[in-house]
Amino acid sequence: MEEALISRDTSLNIIREIIARNVPLDLIESKHLKKLEDRESRLAKAITVTTLRHMGEITHLIDTFMKKPFDNDSIEKNIMRIGIAQLLFMDSIPPHAAIHGSVELAKNRGKVRATGIINAILRRTQREGMDFINKHASEYMNVPEWIKHKLTECYGTEKRNEIMDMMLKGAKLDIRVRGEVSPEELDEIAYNIPIHPETYRLRKRSTQPTDIPGWFDGKIYIQDAAAQVPARLLTKVPSEGPLLDMCSAPGG
Repeated sequence: MEEALISRDTSLNIIREIIARNVPLDLIESKHLKKLEDRESRLAKAITVTTLRHMGEITHLIDTFMKKPFDNDSIEKNIMRIGIAQLLFMDSIPPHAAIHGSVELAKNRGKVRATGIINAILRRTQREGMDFINKHASEYMNVPEWIKHKLTECYGTEKRNEIMDMMLKGAKLDIRVRGEVSPEELDEIAYNIPIHPETYRLRKRSTQPTDIPGWFDGKIYIQDAAAQVPARLLTKVPSEGPLLDMCSAPGG
């Protein structure tokens, strides 16, 4: 099986397991990704996260474009989900690769009879998908109703919409530099955030922690910029002893 097909197949397994068993992503992901090579793992993770982040609007699009949609947890529907995620929300994957990869995945899973409809829905999505999503404001379908209600209750409609927009965007990765690493070494892959000289943000989400200079020497570790603020504020408070940041766990 080719590299990209392995990644798509793994992503399909993860998503189906989440839908069927309602298990958290990180528990399932670690089980499946550890079997892959690094490049395969990165692609599988990117496809999975993108599909889950846009699951509501992707499902709405499929159910509208099809007269008789497949069952929600079926292999066929989930192949279309990851294909549409690649088509509409992953600029790094060419449209022809997303469509061809989905058809090949269906064949690999023994769903040859479904390849025609999968190909047709993805090609229609390539032509009309983004217009459909923009017209229906369907991105808000990705947020569960109870969260919408709570956000509206706490912040009002306008602020709620801003928060939901941000929820659909992938989080940036922040690091803390705790050793002698020159700014020149970091400059190509990260930039300093004006919170503290030790606080940096990676320029690309695709950068792996192991690619950061100083990672294997223990000079770098992952910590969100916001999480770095409280400990620094506490150091300005008079204390008789050391302070321990326990975070909120589970975490890195």
